[in-house]
Amino acid sequence: DTLSKNVQTAMSGNYTIGGTTPDYNTFNDALNDLVARGVCGPTNFNVRDGDYDEQMNIPAIGGASAINRITFQSQSADSTKVRLHKAANVSQNWLINLNGADYITFKKMTLERDGISGAGVVVLMNNGTTGDWILNCRLYARYQSATCILNQSSGQNTADSLCIFRNNLLKRANYGLYWYGATTSYKPGVVFENNTCDSQYAYAIYSYYNNDCKYRGNTITNAGAGTTGGMGFYLYYSNGKLEVINNKVIGGSGTYYGIYQYYCTATSTTHGIIANNMISLPNSGYYGMYQYGNNYQDVVYNNILMSGTNTYYSYYTTSGSGGNIFMKNNNFVNLGGSYAMYCAAPSYFSACDNNNFWAPGAANFAYWNADYNSISSYRSGTGQTNSQNVNPSFISNTDLHVQGNGINNKGAAYTTVTYDIDGDTRSGTTPDIGADEFTPVPDDAGILTLDSPTVYCGGVKNIKVKIIFYNQEIF
Repeated sequence: DTLSKNVQTAMSGNYTIGGTTPDYNTFNDALNDLVARGVCGPTNFNVRDGDYDEQMNIPAIGGASAINRITFQSQSADSTKVRLHKAANVSQNWLINLNGADYITFKKMTLERDGISGAGVVVLMNNGTTGDWILNCRLYARYQSATCILNQSSGQNTADSLCIFRNNLLKRANYGLYWYGATTSYKPGVVFENNTCDSQYAYAIYSYYNNDCKYRGNTITNAGAGTTGGMGFYLYYSNGKLEVINNKVIGGSGTYYGIYQYYCTATSTTHGIIANNMISLPNSGYYGMYQYGNNYQDVVYNNILMSGTNTYYSYYTTSGSGGNIFMKNNNFVNLGGSYAMYCAAPSYFSACDNNNFWAPGAANFAYWNADYNSISSYRSGTGQTNSQNVNPSFISNTDLHVQGNGINNKGAAYTTVTYDIDGDTRSGTTPDIGADEFTPVPDDAGILTLDSPTVYCGGVKNIKVKIIFYNQEIF
């Protein structure tokens, strides 16, 4: 007897989807071949401009690896020209399901869950995916209970790891990024870099049970757009070498927290770092930054502004089981009538100094186990002799670059972060306080507003102006 079996050659190289005389008419035609044949080299699917109404359920593909990556990308390199979309439905509640699929890339496309109802997910990742990338895409979730990117390791014994999301727009949805790791198997987490998260109804970034996550260079606007209690960053048991660096959080009416950090644990040799962030809550938010129970975290070079009327704090921490918090070179500003910083647990800190506190409308600008209303009493009462009480004169409530001179060269050297939010090199000996390393204006005062005359018709007139003193310090 003779047995025979037809074997197809594994895929490698470049293929086309859609348009005139393509290799594949649809995404799923290409996917069916991938599943049947596997890959033996880097495999690229160049997608012609068009509208593709379909879902993709992608399992593990034979032969896929860090070298043999599988890429779906816009042939025109324009993310607005290729649109993969599907209305939400209950039985298959995702647009793309990376179901144990490793080393898959989607690049320069629009990925959208359309329709007006249903808790649809744009990209679902589960069953231990590794090395998947979403690059330069627009991810739209039309309905408020949806999620743009959802990691589904909760309740599983494997965690999705080493995934990269870079240069994307995440629009609407309840969550922009929801990254929930496996409770029994913390693995290297996500790199979420240079993305824009806009108008999420609750959380822009939700990170739970992860190691070594990197959140760098992202812009978050209007988190909490459809509710109250919205957050820019929710970091819960995000352990290891966590990096929250060079991000901007511009709150909306429902944004209550810029950064919420809870029981994030690192080690004495590898710290978590929260640095070079600009956080502005222009409405009645609760906390620019909230920390509880964390261990070995460095909070350095941040600008945090609360500008709406409030009874809460730009920075807040209270007692917990954590400690070893290193906090230097931050601007904490509250223009809403309450504290710039509130600390009920000084033992939480391994070091705290060279920070600037500005709360001109408050009875006390800081709490460090006691109220303080002058910088001289704060310095003597806390031992933080290099702390400042100076108006940093931010450009605006949403642009927290500094114009004032009073915090120039007032920071402490910190060798781990050698650049600012704009990529400018930090001074190695006397850096500036805050996210922005700046060159001060030569004058220490300027005209803030021209109040009168409102119309000038020539001749000699008296004028009325408001003057701002950039380096004003209150004693």
